[in-house]
Amino acid sequence: MKKVALAALLSSMVCGSALAVDTTPAKANMVFEGSVTSAVPGSNLKITGIGGGPLLNGKLTVEQNGKFTTEKPVDFEIRDANATDSPIFKGAYLRYTAVNVVANGTSVIYPSQEEDSRSKPTLELGSGQKLTENDAKGVQITEGTDALHIASISKITGFNGGDVSATVAVMVSSTSFDTPAPTTPTPDTSGGAGGTGSPNA
Repeated sequence: MKKVALAALLSSMVCGSALAVDTTPAKANMVFEGSVTSAVPGSNLKITGIGGGPLLNGKLTVEQNGKFTTEKPVDFEIRDANATDSPIFKGAYLRYTAVNVVANGTSVIYPSQEEDSRSKPTLELGSGQKLTENDAKGVQITEGTDALHIASISKITGFNGGDVSATVAVMVSSTSFDTPAPTTPTPDTSGGAGGTGSPNA
């Protein structure tokens, strides 16, 4: 009796695993991404990832029509480029100069800011501060570390699924970007005794 039951069980397992011939194969894209994010140090500061390591890519959640939001932000730190241990530099200013969105290998052209400011991707820091392209002053990174988020409420024309990436070009400065650059005194070439002020009595 046990042998019959076992044979019946094995028979049902074999029959249960048999499949009809596929007329339409299942498909999926297995995507691997990898890149080294460029970060060029300035004369005093540098932009790094957390702990002074490399910047790690963020991740987008993309809708079928091309709209996207940030799933994982780009975490960054601003550090002193001249100190031996490169400590975090608090109070620097950050601004972004360009955003490039690529859908399935083609750059997305958004209308100019004057035509429709809502169509362009928006950028915001984890601290809640919103970023404006080429902001005259820049946004102060009080603690020296933050996270960059990006989102777009606009559909991408002709997009019906696929890959979307966004690259944001940023700059940092130890002072606000509208601070005048220090001037170099012009040497006196008049041949006089030099200096300025009232003549000696």
